Amino acid sequence: MPALRTAEHAMPLDEFLDEVVQILSTQPDVEEVLVDRVRFLRFAEREGRTADVLAMLAARGD
Repeated sequence: MPALRTAEHAMPLDEFLDEVVQILSTQPDVEEVLVDRVRFLRFAEREGRTADVLAMLAARGD
C-alpha cells in the first residue's frame, strides 16, 4: 500500500519492526504483541474510553 508510506497516521515500517523485535527479544513468551501506538485502542473498552476513542478516530476523517 504505497499511500501508507506517506500517511501521517501510519507508523513507519522500520519503527514498527524495531519495536516488535524489541518486544519479542525482551518478552519471548508474550501472547500478544502491541506496539505503543495501538495501546489506546486495545484497552479503550476495558478503561471505559471506547466512545472517546471512536469519536477521536471519526474526527480525523481517515
